[in-house]
Amino acid sequence: MGKNDLIVNIDKTCAISFHPHQNNHSTRPRITLKNNKIAYSSELKFLGLFIMETLAWHAQIHLLCASLSKSYYMIISLRNVTSTQMIRSTCFAYFQSKLGYGIMFWGGDGKSIKDISATKKVIRLITGVHKRESCRPMFRKYQILTLAQGRIKLFGAPRQ
Repeated sequence: MGKNDLIVNIDKTCAISFHPHQNNHSTRPRITLKNNKIAYSSELKFLGLFIMETLAWHAQIHLLCASLSKSYYMIISLRNVTSTQMIRSTCFAYFQSKLGYGIMFWGGDGKSIKDISATKKVIRLITGVHKRESCRPMFRKYQILTLAQGRIKLFGAPRQ
């Protein structure tokens, strides 16, 4: 026991050394805690976000896409048994909340918009819009932010 009665679990503790993706030979000093060596990891999960040593967000975006896909199929199963308003509420609870969590970190990654197309799939599911029709009016009507709009809200409009 230490201050504030906190105990460090050595088995779950790891270190990460941040470096640019071009530099694979970063400095990794030896870290010990109570005579136990702390291992380094190339990626780790911290507060629900996957952080990579190169500060790329591929692992986080991959995990998010898988999670959003599960939410999408849950919303599909509700489509025939409940109202559009209930599906919209479910979308906010299970879909938008996951999409928005940590966006201030991973949302700046240029590949995130390309990789996450599930938002359009959900709005098409809710509204019945054909895949060749534009979803933009439906996003406004149902007040659902797209990933790009969430990024602009956080980071400001893109510079041209």
